[in-house]
Amino acid sequence: MNDDFYARFFGENRGGDDGNYGFSFDEVVVKEAKRTFSRLFLALFSYLLISVVLINATAVALLLVNEKAYDAVFGTELGQSILNAVVQYLIALPVFWLIVRKMDKETPFVYNSITPREFISFFLIAQILMTIGNYVGLVFNSTVGSYFGTEVINHTAESIERSPIWVSIIFAVILAPIAEELLMRKLFIDRLAKYGTGFAVIVSALAFGIFHGNFYQFFYATLSGLVLGAVYVRGGLKYSIGLHMIINLWGSVVAMLYSNSLDVLMENDMTSWLFWLSLAFVIIYSIISITMLVLGIKLLIRCIRVLRSGFDPFAGRSITLPRGSLPEIIFGNVGVILFLALSAITLVLSFF
Repeated sequence: MNDDFYARFFGENRGGDDGNYGFSFDEVVVKEAKRTFSRLFLALFSYLLISVVLINATAVALLLVNEKAYDAVFGTELGQSILNAVVQYLIALPVFWLIVRKMDKETPFVYNSITPREFISFFLIAQILMTIGNYVGLVFNSTVGSYFGTEVINHTAESIERSPIWVSIIFAVILAPIAEELLMRKLFIDRLAKYGTGFAVIVSALAFGIFHGNFYQFFYATLSGLVLGAVYVRGGLKYSIGLHMIINLWGSVVAMLYSNSLDVLMENDMTSWLFWLSLAFVIIYSIISITMLVLGIKLLIRCIRVLRSGFDPFAGRSITLPRGSLPEIIFGNVGVILFLALSAITLVLSFF
């Protein structure tokens, strides 16, 4: 449904109460928008709830039945990765799709193509934003940890560090980007694009950050979600998946190799070929990282200037939301309330 539909339905009566139906055009738009948000976030709530319940139920069941099986699953990074993938991608994601599949959707592609140069620019902007978000997350968690007298642990980073590289490649570089882009971009943005492509990207990015369930990832996931959403709107799902894969590859596998190389340098002397190989990798990685940082800052400044000159988050909308109705639409529905409540619990628990 769009503005033209509503106009025809109400005979162009957009203000005041309609004599035949007893409610105004704006009231219908707000009611429909609240229904859209409620159903979409109820689906996301269901995804998170299913994931939490099934993973914890599996842990309890294995502890009661067979401790060796529990150790095999939860005592190894491979076992946990397989369980998470099965629960989230084979059970929770199909449930999400079943809930939202009949909702109105629009394909928000602008050009449906991205040049290699543009793709690299998006990657560099994503990297600088994620660097900023990562430092904000570190400061935030350190501050909260100091206030409560506890050490806040980045469980995700520790899990990646403990995982064999091939496990990270399969689950973090391949499977996670495919599932998350399908969920947070394709299924999410398509159902909000009718209110404006920029608006859909922003809401999707915030949901993506909260979706990660901890404050270490919230900030950089939200900022990277803005770039991934822009890439999806600009070119389509294959480009956002590709960018997400490269981001995760650089942030997990390549970063892990860099960390391992530093360890090798500390453990070996200059007579070892491993020392020189590791030194070469560290130097190349450092040069590339600095170059990416400089170029990313320049591109980000240029991007901010472009956005400030005329960014309209509601551009491309087919439905115009009444002025001042956003707070009621976004927070005045059951789906968003349930999602935020469950997310608040997981975010608080992430501190312990």
